[in-house]
Amino acid sequence: MSEQITVDLSDMYIEGIEMRSKMQIKVDFLAGTKIEDAIAEAKIMAEKLDVAYITFDFNGTNVSIGRNCDVEETVRLWDKDRKYGICAP
Repeated sequence: MSEQITVDLSDMYIEGIEMRSKMQIKVDFLAGTKIEDAIAEAKIMAEKLDVAYITFDFNGTNVSIGRNCDVEETVRLWDKDRKYGICAP
């Protein structure tokens, strides 16, 4: 049984000024999740929740995914050099 939470973000907007979220949400993925799936799901959640980043650790590497992330490019960077954290806006 899950509970749905609704948040009114209307007060985040000042007339004529659009404020962008500065919030990040830390999540965990199940063992066996492919990096491609984790990045794609994190991007979708960042869009849906309208937050700056969804962050998670993947095989010991810190990953931060924003709503504008290019999933394919981020996976390519992951495959190229995993020792550094990935931050895709």
